[in-house]
Amino acid sequence: MKSSHITFRQPWPHSLWILCLAVLSISACTQWTDEQKKRQSLPDFQFENLDGGVLQRSDLPTGKPATILFFDPDCSHCKETIESIVQHIGAFVDNTLVIVSPSDRTRVIPYLLEKGLLGHAGVLVGTCTAQQFLDTFGTTLTPTTLFYGADFDLKRAYKGPVDEAGIIEGLRAAQE
Repeated sequence: MKSSHITFRQPWPHSLWILCLAVLSISACTQWTDEQKKRQSLPDFQFENLDGGVLQRSDLPTGKPATILFFDPDCSHCKETIESIVQHIGAFVDNTLVIVSPSDRTRVIPYLLEKGLLGHAGVLVGTCTAQQFLDTFGTTLTPTTLFYGADFDLKRAYKGPVDEAGIIEGLRAAQE
C-alpha cells in the first residue's frame, strides 16, 4: 500500500509581509528622492536646438523663471499640456519656456508651428534622447512640466497632463 504524504505550506507570517512592504516603500521613496534631487535646482543641460546647434542652461536669462516641458508631439497627454500653455502663453511673458522633445525635429517643428509656439518670444525648443533627459532631470515620462523660479530652484513639478489651472498655478509658484 502506498503511503500518501501531504505537505501543507504555511502562509507567510504577518511580520514578513510588513517587512516586504516596508522595503518596497523605502525603495520607492529613495528612487523618488534621487529623482527629485536631480532636478531640485535647474541642472546644466545640453540639448540640440532646432538649427542643429546647442541649447543649454546658459542660454536662459538669469533672474527670470523658467519652465521646462518634456513632450512628444504624438502623445495625447502632451497635446493637452501644449493646449493649456497656448491658452495662457501671455502669462509666460516673464518666464522662459523651454520645450524639449525626444522626437525628431521634422515632427516637432510642424507641430509647434501649428500651435504658434515656434518663434514665439521667450520660447526655446530643443531635442534630446530620452536617456539624455533622464540623466538630466530623472524622468522620461511625457509630458513632464517643471516650473523653476528666478533662482532656478524647482517650485512645481507635474508628471502627466497639466490643465490650464495647473499652468497658472505653476507660473504663480515660479514667480514667488
